[in-house]
Parts: sequence; C-alpha cells; structure tokens
Amino acid sequence: MTLKDSINKMNDGLKNPYFNLYHWCKGELFDIEAVYNAIMTRDKIQERLGKSEKKKAGAQKDLDNVTTGRKTVKTLFKNQSDAGTMVGKIENTEKEIEALNNLYDLLTIYLGETVVPEFKGRKYKIYGKIVQQFNVMQINNAHQVASFWSQILSNPNIK
Repeated sequence: MTLKDSINKMNDGLKNPYFNLYHWCKGELFDIEAVYNAIMTRDKIQERLGKSEKKKAGAQKDLDNVTTGRKTVKTLFKNQSDAGTMVGKIENTEKEIEALNNLYDLLTIYLGETVVPEFKGRKYKIYGKIVQQFNVMQINNAHQVASFWSQILSNPNIK
C-alpha cells in the first residue's frame, strides 16, 4: 500500500464528531422552542383571563350605574331596559373566565407534572448518549491516526 493510499484510507475513516453534535444541538433548540411555546401559550391564557376579569368589572360597574340611575359617558344612552343585556354580557364573561381558569389550571398541571419532568429526563439520557458517541468517535479517530503513524514509522524507507 502506498503512502497516498494510506493517507486516503485514514482520511476516509475519520469522522467528524462535531457533525453529530451540531445536529443534536439543532434538534435540542427545536425541542426547547416547543416547550417555550407551550409555556407562552399558558401565559397568553393568563393575560386573556386578566382582560376578561377587567371586562367583567367594567360591565358590572356600568350595570350598577344604570340601575342606580347615575349617568356616565358609557351609560349616557342606556336605560333600565338595557340592564338585561348587560347582565347577559356579565354572565357570558363569567363563563369565559371560568373556562379560561379551567384551561389555565389544566395547562399548568399538564406542563408541570407531565411535560417538563419527561422533557428533563429525556434530555439527560440523550445528553449522556451524545457525549458517549462523541467520545467513541474521538477514540476511533485517534486509533486510526495512531495506526497510520505506526504504519508510516514501520516503513523501512523512513528509518
């Protein structure tokens, strides 16, 4: 085997461990983004819940003003007959608040008890495997380089 063939054989046998590490990191970023999006969705539901509660408080205040006969900018053109629609609006908002509360609680429990612990456990296992694979590839590369140099040094023309 010629020196050129030995170099080509060694070159073909070497593997870049950073290639697998790069793709693993890329996948990890997608996984983290997915969990982040789930948590952001939960936070958006909490924001909607706050807005609905403010909406209910405003409608309740308007209803109180109409029933007591006080006039405000919002209730200037409303009278006692509009109180029924305002009560309906408040009831719908209360139902929405209850549904959002249930959804928020469900997402919080699901994320906290199922998604995050499972995500964390999976990541530990995958991290261990990727580090082990990286080390094995580095050891194989070092072995091939050592074999190449051993072959070069055993060449009688080199001595």
